[in-house]
Amino acid sequence: MIIANFIILAVLIHSIMAFTLKDKVKSNAYCGLFGFVGGGGFDLFRMCILGIYNDTRGGDSTGVSLDGVHYGSKGNKNKLFRAFIAEENPFDELAMRPKVALGHCRKASVGGIGEAQAQPVYIKEGDKVKFVMIHNGTLVNYKELAKKYEVEYEASETDSQIFCKIVYKLDIKFLVNI
Repeated sequence: MIIANFIILAVLIHSIMAFTLKDKVKSNAYCGLFGFVGGGGFDLFRMCILGIYNDTRGGDSTGVSLDGVHYGSKGNKNKLFRAFIAEENPFDELAMRPKVALGHCRKASVGGIGEAQAQPVYIKEGDKVKFVMIHNGTLVNYKELAKKYEVEYEASETDSQIFCKIVYKLDIKFLVNI
């Protein structure tokens, strides 16, 4: 069910961004999304090729989530996936094969640039990651959505981080009503 929700969420978010907000977004810069969902068939080489390929769509920060463990680019360095994997090497720590690996090369349009804004974005309760999401595009009405759905946020958070909180709070079914 979690995998199905992820796939539906990715399709719905892309559809919302591509069709409903296209006239409001002034930028042609989009993030690069890539990943793997499955059991045991994770291919590190393919994951890295996808990440490097998506460098052309990012450039401001990059990150991966491997079974809910987040690794993001640090400050002003390692903004491209190829530099990130060479310097940070998040895959080195994993002897296991992740069941879910999500990657994101970010082109910033809202919020700062750095590890705190690097995607994938996630919701944690204590030390446990409860929800992970990647997002492409700009939500120009993220403040209005946060107010409407009563979600608190910090000024330094990105539209994607706020949207992640909304989706986690309301479940993905609320997207039908946007």
